Amino acid sequence: MTGVVTRGGKAVGGGRVGGWQKRRKEQNRMNAAIHRGRTVPMWGYEFVRTSVNSDGTFALENLKAGPWFGPWYFVYEEPTGPPTIVGPVTITSKDRTLAVDIVVTDAGAIEGRVENVPTAMAGQVWVIAFDATILRREALVSADGTFRLEDLAPGRYGLKAGHDAYADPHVPRWKEGEKRDPKDYEKLAEPWQGAAVVTVEPGKTARGVVVDFRPPGPLVEPPKEAAKTAP
Repeated sequence: MTGVVTRGGKAVGGGRVGGWQKRRKEQNRMNAAIHRGRTVPMWGYEFVRTSVNSDGTFALENLKAGPWFGPWYFVYEEPTGPPTIVGPVTITSKDRTLAVDIVVTDAGAIEGRVENVPTAMAGQVWVIAFDATILRREALVSADGTFRLEDLAPGRYGLKAGHDAYADPHVPRWKEGEKRDPKDYEKLAEPWQGAAVVTVEPGKTARGVVVDFRPPGPLVEPPKEAAKTAP
């Protein structure tokens, strides 16, 4: 795969581009991805990476094709600023070369507060931000409940509040001796349920965002037809 990194129509030299893969579907609810005690979308991993040339060009080799690989996300990173993520991109067994250009945008931020934090836990709670790609960010919430997430790529984010000892109720758990429901292993995790949803615009700060620390309500089961066609 080859491409060019640009900002404002001009080539950007330096930095690096990585090729990331992510599962096509979420894990089941028993094995949902957890961050600071809260369910989040399944993480991806970097498969290949390369440096960006002084003229903004780059090339990634040995990208795997086929249904077991991908979808692919291509991530540009530099010493300052947020990562720029392009994807998802599907590579088939017929693809021998692929051109993907990356346009770098200005960072955004989110400011807000976490409500209903127990007094004894003030200053110990984290706010987690995730998007539909591979991006994850977190920030320690101040004792007064306020937080700020910086250097965010523009896009739509889900926000949750938690800590490492948080037991997210969206992950099924049983008491000792209680019979397990095998269907819980068939149902996919729903990480966006219970999240505050925020849109970040380039160069702007989304303010006044409220995240509730209290446990979310029970999962709302998706319609049967939607469940069959879930990505």
